[in-house]
Amino acid sequence: MSFVEDVFCRKRPPGPESPEATSALVREHPCPWNLDIDHAAYAKHPDTPLQWLLQLAERYPDRILQNESFRLHLALSPERFRNASMLCKLQLLEQWDIDPELIRLLAGSKSADDTLRVAAAMNPRCPGDLLWAYLEHNKHVRRAIRQNPRAPRDLLREVDRRESYQSGLRRRYKQAHAAPAVPCSVRRVEAEFGIDALLPECPFTPAAPVSWSERWRRRSIRRLRRSA
Repeated sequence: MSFVEDVFCRKRPPGPESPEATSALVREHPCPWNLDIDHAAYAKHPDTPLQWLLQLAERYPDRILQNESFRLHLALSPERFRNASMLCKLQLLEQWDIDPELIRLLAGSKSADDTLRVAAAMNPRCPGDLLWAYLEHNKHVRRAIRQNPRAPRDLLREVDRRESYQSGLRRRYKQAHAAPAVPCSVRRVEAEFGIDALLPECPFTPAAPVSWSERWRRRSIRRLRRSA
């Protein structure tokens, strides 16, 4: 008895092969791409095992989501979806008819890849609570919320507010750590007397903060002296 007959208690629809032949084919060939078969038909057929479905989703995600046994596989084997390839996850997350629970499963945590979370944030089927949770993620995920056609206006305003706040912090940080301009007298001394003449002008003072540009200049001077 086939998988559909066991679960849905109805006759299996016509497909590429019988359930027994499909199972034997999967046992002999774990990868469907090596076979000269109708991959799209197997992607949509309910008797296709999950092992093949996760691989066929890399090229036929729309047909996989139309498979009536796909939702049942999601409920029974969620860990196998987490262990799928990156391309499979990304292709599924870019489909607008995806199950919201599958979005939560693949891209619902900060440990998920940034590419997956960005695709989930742009998907209109993304759950509302997950969209609000994406505010605490990095800037790429937050900016992807703007491209979601079903994102609430309150959420979009909050994204703009946080982006303006973060950009202000970055601007103030760059201003505070900007490299100071090199005086003309330093260039003149270096050109006339050589690099050793600059050493007395840049003593190390632990009590005062030293910018990264100044540290790099001192390190370059020491390297030049060692190589001389």
